[in-house]
Amino acid sequence: MPIDYFANNLIIHTATFDTGLANQPLHEGELTVFVANASELNLEQIVPEHFLCQAEIAILAKRKQPKAKREYLKSRHIIKQLLSAQYDDHCTAFETRFNDTKKELELYHHNQLLPIKLSLSHSHEMVAVALCMQQQHVFSFGIDLEKTTKLRAFDKLAHHFYHVDEVTLIEQAGRLSPKQHAAYFYRIWTLKEALAKTLKRPIAQLLRPNVFELIERHNLRNFSTEFYDFAFTLLTTHQKQIPQVVIVTC
Repeated sequence: MPIDYFANNLIIHTATFDTGLANQPLHEGELTVFVANASELNLEQIVPEHFLCQAEIAILAKRKQPKAKREYLKSRHIIKQLLSAQYDDHCTAFETRFNDTKKELELYHHNQLLPIKLSLSHSHEMVAVALCMQQQHVFSFGIDLEKTTKLRAFDKLAHHFYHVDEVTLIEQAGRLSPKQHAAYFYRIWTLKEALAKTLKRPIAQLLRPNVFELIERHNLRNFSTEFYDFAFTLLTTHQKQIPQVVIVTC
């Protein structure tokens, strides 16, 4: 039984948004995850032109739901604040672009591709941004964040989507307590989502296979934890780096 996959093996740090991000320089090969709550953003008071470029403003306009707008703004604000401090330039000098061929989000500074890899996730207006400077040491990683307090028919969903061994684990957890039931279901889900992002494959291809076997087959390392009723998982091909998780507060 893959008990290790259900342990919480990440240490959480905290930082303030304005000063903390400026004191979080990106170093070669160091993987850092920044987590922040987007629900506190007041859309009427935000001026996107202060930190988004024109292409990003156009993308923001396509998001009709306020929740989706806040999540987009929060993730880009974190990214732009970090890059602004890293390269000593204004936030609008940087741009996030999705590469359809590589299936990944890329970062540009004055139209020059930056050697920074990133992975994003959001759930119920909690936003996670993982970044790593990779000029020499190139490796893959992916993250996922899910709120765990939403009650669902976990056994039914598991039977429909998951591998039979995963279903067994979830059913066993359900006999222990409702909290364990949700924790096991969402931990397996975040593992699958993080795996899809790490391998750059559609999540639909990875729901039915045994996620634990796939992680071991691809020689990935798993880092998971829980905070504020959210489950978080990071998978990476890096065999030595221990990621840092920073919860950003106002």
